[in-house]
Amino acid sequence: MPGERVLFAQYTGAREKGADGEDYIIMNDEDLLTVIEGASE
Repeated sequence: MPGERVLFAQYTGAREKGADGEDYIIMNDEDLLTVIEGASE
């Protein structure tokens, strides 16, 4: 879900800058290691 904190390997995915100016990492769901519970911004 948007806004969740996740853990993934350092060189996973492709880093892209969105039209909104935010940095995004595009990766396959199997590259996701874990979702960190209770973490919020």
